[in-house]
Amino acid sequence: MTRRRWVSFFSVAVIAACGSFSGSDREGTDQDASTPDATTGPNNGDGGAVSDAKADQGNTSMDSGPRCNPSAPWRVPVSVAMAVPVNRMGEFRLTPDEQNAYFDDAAGNAYFAPMVSHTAVGMPTPITIYGNDGGVASLTLSNDQSIAFFNQGSTLWAATRDGGVYARGTPALRINSSEPYLDEGANTLWIANFLTYAPDYQRSIMYTTVSGTSVGVFSTLGIDAASVYAPTPGAPNEGLYYNVDFGPPHHLDIYLHAGGTETRQDALNSDQDDSPAYVTRDGCYMYLVSTRSSPNNQLYVSVRGN
Repeated sequence: MTRRRWVSFFSVAVIAACGSFSGSDREGTDQDASTPDATTGPNNGDGGAVSDAKADQGNTSMDSGPRCNPSAPWRVPVSVAMAVPVNRMGEFRLTPDEQNAYFDDAAGNAYFAPMVSHTAVGMPTPITIYGNDGGVASLTLSNDQSIAFFNQGSTLWAATRDGGVYARGTPALRINSSEPYLDEGANTLWIANFLTYAPDYQRSIMYTTVSGTSVGVFSTLGIDAASVYAPTPGAPNEGLYYNVDFGPPHHLDIYLHAGGTETRQDALNSDQDDSPAYVTRDGCYMYLVSTRSSPNNQLYVSVRGN
């Protein structure tokens, strides 16, 4: 996750995660490799078995069902409480049943954790990736958590799970990529890609189809911005959230790309860096990472009105 956190990578030495957290079965990956619908959101699998960690904490507060008017505007984000404080939050995602989260930090560590409520994350369990000698950034998992994509530096890697741990394979992509987001319901992997032509380093949002750990040929999503980051699918038929630094003053703002239009999300943004991370399947909650109250990225959540 770029999000202006200047990650310092080093070897991850953590205990093995105790099994997988709940999630629906993976969608098939033999779909036609056509341009994804820009208004398609993440897979809405109906989940699987409750994880041990969630059961231990009695988590029943993240129930499914209508919770808002999905067309209502976003409200001002509020801070999310972490059972163990994270010095600098990286990516933050929920499993398909939205009962558990996984995230990474600036030290290159990754974790699972149960969602105690929409504004509270429970005790984390480390995620182990063997062969990972450079830390984890921008972790994104398949729906059944059998496959992981992540960054080390600017290289995109894939890993497969064997028991409770992941084993890193060969690089899935050696171009200057970052912030992968695996939208398995749409059979799409999104990335923010460095474009190194003059006058300055720029980025574009790119996408491709996936089959297991294999990625197809990437195409560029037409967004009228000089340098874009953090591709994050919205709810179904909503569009794609991202952030961009239009500067000066230089800070990252969240936008929505839908129907060929870019719309700044004023309620979500501050005068500091703000980055989308995950939108719930009903479109009611957005998790975002921001430096609005700290020089280090912290986790926030916004809810739509009723």
